[in-house]
Amino acid sequence: MTAHWAPSRHVVLDGAVNVRDIGGYRTSYGLQVTRGRVFRGDALSQLTGPDTERLDRLRLRTVIDFRTRRDLGDGRAAELMVEISRGFVADAQQREAFGAALRLACSAGRLPLLYHCSSGKDRAGWMTAIVLTALGVPRELVLRDYLLSNDFHRTEYQKLRYDLVKTGIVADPELLRPIMEQCATYLGAAFEEAERRYASFGRFLADGLEVSGAMLGELRRTLLGDLVPPEPVSLAFRLALAAARPHAAQDDIGEQHEEQSQRDGDRHVGQPLRRGMVPQLIG
Repeated sequence: MTAHWAPSRHVVLDGAVNVRDIGGYRTSYGLQVTRGRVFRGDALSQLTGPDTERLDRLRLRTVIDFRTRRDLGDGRAAELMVEISRGFVADAQQREAFGAALRLACSAGRLPLLYHCSSGKDRAGWMTAIVLTALGVPRELVLRDYLLSNDFHRTEYQKLRYDLVKTGIVADPELLRPIMEQCATYLGAAFEEAERRYASFGRFLADGLEVSGAMLGELRRTLLGDLVPPEPVSLAFRLALAAARPHAAQDDIGEQHEEQSQRDGDRHVGQPLRRGMVPQLIG
C-alpha cells in the first residue's frame, strides 16, 4: 500500500469513501491535467443529503456506472483479480463499456464527468489508468494513483476483516486481502494484456476502445490546454524536463502527511450544478 495519500484531490462524502479528482498530475508533455473535470469514485448508492449537495457543487454533467457482480471463485483470490484485470481488455463487452466511457469523456459538453464502480478501485482504477495514460501521465504516477484506493479503504477493510473473524464467517482474513486491496500486479496485468493484443497502448485506444486520434486530441486540449502537442514528447525532452524540475514528481502526486480527520471537503468542490443537467449512466 502507499505510504501517503492526496487529500487535495479527495471529495469527502459520508456515503462514499473513494471519490476523488484525477486532475493535477503532470504529463510527459510537461503540462498538468486540469482539476475539477474528471472524477473517479466508489458506489454512490449510500449518499446522504449533504453528499448530494456536495456533488451538485461539482457541476457534474455525466455519471458513468461500471458496477457489476463478482464470483470470488474457489479461494484463488489473487489469480482471480489478475484474470479480472486482464478481462477488462480481453472481453469485448467490457472493452465496449470502457470505450463508450472514454468516448463520452472526449465529447464536447460532457465534462465535468464522474465514473464509479462498487469500490472505486477495479473498473474505476482501470478507467483512470486509461485516461491518465492517454493524457501522457507517466506509468509510475498512474500506478501510484491506482494504489491510493488502499489508503481510502484501509479503515473500512480493517473493520470488515475484524467482523468476519469475530463472527466466525472467515477463519483467516488474509485470504480476502487480494480481493479487498489493490496490487500493482493487477494494473500491470491489464496493461500487459492491452500491449499483447494490440502491440501498443496507442493501438489499444484506437482499435480496442475505438477512440480516434481526433477524439483523444479533443480530450488532451480540454484537460491539458491548447499548447499540447499531438503526440507525447521525446524521451530526451522528458529527461531534460525532469533534470530541470527534480521535485516535479513529488509535487504531481500531491502527497501530504495529514490524518483523514482533518478533511475539508468544501475546498474540493465547485459551484452549484446548473439545473436541467441530467447525468448519463452507462451500466
